[in-house]
Amino acid sequence: MNKLTYLVCILLLVGCGGGSESETVVIPDAAPVPESTGDLVAPVGFDFQPVKEQSLDVDISSYSTQRAFLSSYSQYHQLENCELLPVYDSRIIAMSLVNGTASSVFPFVNDEGPVLAEIWFYDVTPPIVQTFDRAADTWFW
Repeated sequence: MNKLTYLVCILLLVGCGGGSESETVVIPDAAPVPESTGDLVAPVGFDFQPVKEQSLDVDISSYSTQRAFLSSYSQYHQLENCELLPVYDSRIIAMSLVNGTASSVFPFVNDEGPVLAEIWFYDVTPPIVQTFDRAADTWFW
């Protein structure tokens, strides 16, 4: 039985190439595996706060001073005709413009992707549309 075990091992080594004495296996330093949340390390500058204060300043008085209403949305779709269609359930803020101006500071989820804003007038004209970068501290229109 012992000779049979040696024979099988030799055949496996020969069949698998047996390795070479000149081969060196390098194992990279592995990062320690955290065992609890207290062991986790965040990169420098990482912010754990998912909500930030967002400012919005609108001044379209040179365009129009009529009654108008602004809505902004965190999600939207681009249609085939290049129009931007908001996902209405994703509305972030809604407010009236007075003489073409409005200003607000509101809590906002720090996420990715642009934000869509629409200004609707109380007549039959289509809305004017603008997109904003989420990373900007203040959105100007």
